[in-house]
Amino acid sequence: MDIKKALKFGFEQLGYNNTNSAQLDAEILFLHALGPASYDKTWLYLHLKDELGYKTLEKFKQSISHRAKGEPVAYITQSKQFYGLDFFVDKRVLIPRPETELLVEQTLKLLTTNSRQLTTVIDIGTGSGAIIISVTKMLKKLTAAKKINKNYFQFIATDISKDALEVAKLNAKQYEIADKIKFLQGDLLKPIIKNFKLEIRNCNLVILANLPYLSEEEFNNEPSIRLEPKQALISEDQGLNHYARLFKQISIVKAKNITLILEHNPHQMPNLHRLISRYLPTASFKTEKDLAGLERITIINQKNN
Repeated sequence: MDIKKALKFGFEQLGYNNTNSAQLDAEILFLHALGPASYDKTWLYLHLKDELGYKTLEKFKQSISHRAKGEPVAYITQSKQFYGLDFFVDKRVLIPRPETELLVEQTLKLLTTNSRQLTTVIDIGTGSGAIIISVTKMLKKLTAAKKINKNYFQFIATDISKDALEVAKLNAKQYEIADKIKFLQGDLLKPIIKNFKLEIRNCNLVILANLPYLSEEEFNNEPSIRLEPKQALISEDQGLNHYARLFKQISIVKAKNITLILEHNPHQMPNLHRLISRYLPTASFKTEKDLAGLERITIINQKNN
């Protein structure tokens, strides 16, 4: 079988199973079956008449079978692009979403604007580590170019899942920044409050959070995410329990300046505002819209005397 026929087979198998983006999925899975060499879509369509070896064809067919059963492409290839970087992912972690790149952009904008003060950057619920690694990697480039001082930043990431932290550490090691980030297991800010209380008292604190924000009903109504870890997606109290608990923890942190940059569901804005007013009554906040024009990111600033 040549490449053209194999792609047609893959597309038809996925199409018959009502899989969205069947053609793109088939192309990605075919490139994955070819192995680690630097093949891309351009190469693919210049070699449509090439005959396939047995092992490559079987690997492709197996991948198509997994995808047709609903398994995400990222779990099959164990790879996901995020903010221009390639991250290892598997069923231990949530697959990074494109809309979360806005959270990284807003973080870098803040950090490079206020880059002359000691700042501790904390990624809560780090999962694959995509957010904190993207931020750290970009700041490393800026310090190498002498645009900012590397001594102004320290990085911490937390997750309640030991398995997720193992994935995050693998990704940090891949990009040679494992020594730049402290990975701690625990619920939200608890390991920070316990282990770094003195270190964060006299610095600016930037907390990044893309916490679970789906209700049980929303999760059940979205079959495309059923194979991803539920604890990384679902939160009680209409999807806002995790954020309520995080705000409560932040209210007792005595850093002189705290900025929280978080991702949420656009329809949660009214309830989210009420939680901010309840737990952080002196804080100011604003929202940022994603590419679809939806209020996706909220930035909260809390100053302490």
